[in-house]
Amino acid sequence: MPSKQTKPTQYDLSLSLLENLDSMGAHHEVSSYLSSFSKTNMTAEHLSQFVRVLLQHTQFTNSMALLEQFYPYLYKNAQYFIDTRVKRQVIFPHVQGLVKASKGYHGQSHYYLKDNVYFLSCLYHLAFISDVLSKPHRRLYLKTATELKAAIIQFCEIVSAKYSHDPILPISEQEFRDHRLLYNLSCIYPLNLDLGLDQPIKNTLLFLETHCVKESKFYTAFPYPGYHTADTLFLAHVYLGLEPNKSYSLLSWMTQNASSTGIWPETLHPISNKGGAGQGLCLKSSALFLRWIYRLLVQSSNKTLRLLPYAPVSWFQNSQSQLSVTSLPTKFGPISFELSIQNNKVRVVISHAFHHDPDQLYVKLPFSFDSVESSGAVVSIEETQLILRKLSKRISCVAKLNKAY
Repeated sequence: MPSKQTKPTQYDLSLSLLENLDSMGAHHEVSSYLSSFSKTNMTAEHLSQFVRVLLQHTQFTNSMALLEQFYPYLYKNAQYFIDTRVKRQVIFPHVQGLVKASKGYHGQSHYYLKDNVYFLSCLYHLAFISDVLSKPHRRLYLKTATELKAAIIQFCEIVSAKYSHDPILPISEQEFRDHRLLYNLSCIYPLNLDLGLDQPIKNTLLFLETHCVKESKFYTAFPYPGYHTADTLFLAHVYLGLEPNKSYSLLSWMTQNASSTGIWPETLHPISNKGGAGQGLCLKSSALFLRWIYRLLVQSSNKTLRLLPYAPVSWFQNSQSQLSVTSLPTKFGPISFELSIQNNKVRVVISHAFHHDPDQLYVKLPFSFDSVESSGAVVSIEETQLILRKLSKRISCVAKLNKAY
């Protein structure tokens, strides 16, 4: 008699994905995720992060090969989390619809908010991937995303009402607020998910600023007192979406207190601003810093590309300001641009090797324009933005500022 087939566990599904990844020689790109996969510590966050890495690789290279190869594994992993969402919970009925509980720092299982927000983002990405690859699962992903979003909002509202008069983004169904609230925010930004929870987000940030932030930096007392560099950069990403000037201040502070090789330890001493803990190289901090700079330079959606969406005013305070960026990867392909200010005029030169053009290319600057002349594109003005359409391979714009600079 043939042996009875058992349904694969999440661990089995993840191993099959990762072993396949390793055979492609791509294990270095996701080594930080591999180390955290185990039978007792598997969350939807891992899947979401992996999908984002794979999708970015596909968009930057314009190659569908890896996406085609990995899609069956992504589908099986996503289906596992969809199937194991909470259908009924007697003790905590408000967790209905959330993804399965996962282990926290102390080995206790909880329904963590960040797991659900990450998986919501994952579902949106998978819907896009399914559409691109002409797979039949787009409707499933979007339907599940709608249900999960409603479950997240209900969860936040009920837990907030139970533990506090002020709505906040709870950590889990039993753990309400401590420094881990930062990770709730960091999984919303820079994903820029619209959860309809603006007030809870503001209250969460206020709590962190009151109890966890010292002199605008994220402070930790354990195991060594000091400014936690990775968490400070997480905070900077959150500020970039909510209060950009605070983010710019942290950019300046992090840059000034980097080592001579441009890296940071895990914590910086609160008095000397020198290494307080770690071995002098925190990979997470370096990755977050690079991602931060990338967000200052470019932002893309399915059909639009924005240059300098969050560029600080300080970059342009000099009347002879110049900025040059070469081969910046975007989802449309690499782009290079030069920007200079002289005689009350801004000159922008753009070249690219797009595999497909965006419908619109925006150049955002911290001042408004009076007129513009261009070659290589149709250009219009919208307040502080130049809007470029019908792009050639090389574009040149000269815009006159509407007042003396």
